[in-house]
Amino acid sequence: MLALLASRAGEVVGVDNIVDALWDGDIPQTATNGVHTYVAGLRRALEPGRSRREAGAILTSVSGGYCLRMDPEQVDATLFTRRHARARRSRIGGSPDEAVRWYEEALALWRGDAYSGVPGPFAAVERTRLRDLRLTAVEEWAADMLDAGRHAEAVTELSAAVGEEPLREKLRWLLMLTLYRSGRQAHALAVYTETRQLLNRELGIEPGAELRSLHQQILAGHPRLRREGEAAAAPRPVRRHPGGAPDLSRPVQLPHRRVASWVVPPNWLGSRSCWTTSAVSTARAHPSPSLTAPRASARRRSCWSWPTGCWTASRTGSSMWTCAAPAARAGR
Repeated sequence: MLALLASRAGEVVGVDNIVDALWDGDIPQTATNGVHTYVAGLRRALEPGRSRREAGAILTSVSGGYCLRMDPEQVDATLFTRRHARARRSRIGGSPDEAVRWYEEALALWRGDAYSGVPGPFAAVERTRLRDLRLTAVEEWAADMLDAGRHAEAVTELSAAVGEEPLREKLRWLLMLTLYRSGRQAHALAVYTETRQLLNRELGIEPGAELRSLHQQILAGHPRLRREGEAAAAPRPVRRHPGGAPDLSRPVQLPHRRVASWVVPPNWLGSRSCWTTSAVSTARAHPSPSLTAPRASARRRSCWSWPTGCWTASRTGSSMWTCAAPAARAGR
């Protein structure tokens, strides 16, 4: 009864409405007397110093009902609803940062389920309504976070919401996009796989069109999934000589730093004595090489690249390698 009166703080709640909210199904004939008994108990709890003949100042009697005199914003459920409404107004008004702040202040009020442990039809209806409103607020907040580029910050809250309401596809759609934009493509795809299996098992259906479309776009790395203004890294241009020929003094795929790299067979390491004098002197001029084993189809050939050119070597025996000059190979 206190939950009902608090949810309508400052308003008169009729006795008949109280009866309907407290009793489900068959209403006993003593229901009205029961309401009066509950009110008396509440008054003793709310105003312990009040005499029995003194009129209540907090829980007052009004013709046909009762009114709880208190600030509505002292009730978390009411305060959450108002903050959520302010967040939506800020959103519509084009103030995304302000909207995010109001969403976060609204969601911070939650500690478990609303009206947890309170019996009766009123509590059951309010529990469902407020839970759905909270999940809607999470979805709207997450969408604003995505628009602001704050992807990673939204993952934890969305994951918790998905765990609470696993069949809510909008939450899963947002979680997939958030993970993808956070550089976690594999996790985003795993969410889709889990969703598809869950929907098939629980409801015998496939994911909706929006979720399927997002899945395909993630697989393809579609540029539309990037937030507005976020572009892919442009490829490095190939420098050319005045005559129009490509500049092969340094392969375009090599980094600008002076780090040498070469490819060697997986079972051949440490045989520098087998290199030609030119290759060894080049290696000494550019230390800190990086080694990479070639694929099986290229195990009898090796290549290493320097800022001054590209060396190739062919194996001539069981352990000997011969090196060709950079200029001879660069034109091939």
